[in-house]
Amino acid sequence: MSSMYNVTLLGWDDGTFYPLHITAIVCMSCSFLASVVVTMASFKTPKKGFYSWSRSERFVVYLAVSEMGFNFVHMFDHVTMVIEEDHVRPLELCQFYAFLIVLLVTIKNWILVTISLNAFLLMRFHHQMEFGARDWRLFAVVVGFPLLICTAALSFQQLGPAGAFCLVKPGLATFLLTTIPCIVILAVNTTLYLLTWFHIRRDAQRIKSIIGTQAQSGTAYIQAAKTMTLFITVFTVQWWAVAVYGIWQIITDDVPPVVYMFVVVFTNIGGCLNLVVYLSILKKRRRTMAVGTLLPTSRPRDQNPYQVKTSDKEKAQSSTAKQEAHSTGQASL
Repeated sequence: MSSMYNVTLLGWDDGTFYPLHITAIVCMSCSFLASVVVTMASFKTPKKGFYSWSRSERFVVYLAVSEMGFNFVHMFDHVTMVIEEDHVRPLELCQFYAFLIVLLVTIKNWILVTISLNAFLLMRFHHQMEFGARDWRLFAVVVGFPLLICTAALSFQQLGPAGAFCLVKPGLATFLLTTIPCIVILAVNTTLYLLTWFHIRRDAQRIKSIIGTQAQSGTAYIQAAKTMTLFITVFTVQWWAVAVYGIWQIITDDVPPVVYMFVVVFTNIGGCLNLVVYLSILKKRRRTMAVGTLLPTSRPRDQNPYQVKTSDKEKAQSSTAKQEAHSTGQASL
């Protein structure tokens, strides 16, 4: 077990130990608060049952909850190292932190892959993935698979001190469980993002060419796909630094400290990025509601042709009353 601690304490020799950990703690605190705001605001807005919400709204909550868990556990990890000025001890505590951190990060990344795939299917085939009642299929995949991976890594003693925090043991395990998955997921999400935007632009132009100036690229499936691409953008912003750091490590072991500082900052602001997505969805919803209130006046053809206006009814009643009065007068004469 002592061999697990044969890892260099990152930042101690070059004086970046405290800046690294304090930066991480500040970023995670902001991310945690942003995730709390998103979760509370989502449930505070008057709506029906949770599973009747749109998929984008549910995805925001899922990501916020997983981000809160990640920030909470990872913050304790960094705080413990700052207090001890050493790796987290005992080993069991460090492995516990590492297990939860890897699990929550993997869950979040699998959710984002699901979102990007669903957006592509929506634009290419006008069909969404089936998640089942209460999204049980989604949970089975995005929670079940990461749980198996983390359990296997823990069983083979691949979780523990990683230099700057508790995560995957440096070496081959880090390459297989963090570097490669991050690069692959980033490549897949980027590819699906580009394909989705290609279909969005093509469909929007086709609709405009058919309907003309009255066309709105607000067709339901286009708007849904646009919203989902925001999640893909968030993933790219949050994890690009990890991909760069991993590739740099493959080429050479001498990675500049500034690159690792980018990793610390961007990987720990997921909650803030998720808040941006939530505000964007909220803005679109309000815009849709505003347009909806204008539709009856701007589209008179939507009115029921069999519905008689109040003024017409009054005219008809007045005319009938006059005829009856005239008939009564003639009868009396």
